[in-house]
Amino acid sequence: KVSRFVGIEEAASILGVSYSAVWESLRRGDFPVANVQIGTKWRISRPGLEALVGEPGGEAPRDA
Repeated sequence: KVSRFVGIEEAASILGVSYSAVWESLRRGDFPVANVQIGTKWRISRPGLEALVGEPGGEAPRDA
């Protein structure tokens, strides 16, 4: 079973950006996907990432 949450490294890989870019965005509070910080670890929504990049299985926004 695939986890619904990923760490910074996997999120960066899915988005095709650097670890630092994801971390800085999380730290600033402007990361565009649901996330939570647990202690020193960040967890990011896999479905949200998939929707952002348009991968199958993602919860893509629907037209109104």
